[in-house]
Amino acid sequence: MLAHTLSVLAYLVITFAVQASNHLVVNAAHYARQGIVAPEPIFAGGVASMLVQGAVLTFLYSRLRPAFPGVTGGLWFALLMGAFLGSYIALGEPSKYLVSSWVEWFAVEATASLLQFALFGLALGSIHERWGRLAT
Repeated sequence: MLAHTLSVLAYLVITFAVQASNHLVVNAAHYARQGIVAPEPIFAGGVASMLVQGAVLTFLYSRLRPAFPGVTGGLWFALLMGAFLGSYIALGEPSKYLVSSWVEWFAVEATASLLQFALFGLALGSIHERWGRLAT
């Protein structure tokens, strides 16, 4: 249970750090040009989403861990899940909403997703390598 809790917390911290930096600092001008970003985001909704995603990803990893052992396995698992989740943001959203540049949108979102899930994968694999053994 400790590995699951630590993994969900890691997902929350990493996702918040990457996405907040992406949206509010690094690519703030990009998002301002889109005209679809709320002037005052509701952080509770974002945190709730991250907790649900982190719990689901951690649950799945705990069941699939024999196929994805160690830190490298955690990285591959998270990159696969990141491709699944990130593809909607990078490809689906600009197909529905008016964005200033489809290519720019894809580049920004794909880069942020890659960074987010790579960092989470390293943390996930490390946490389960260290703390997951206590549960077995």
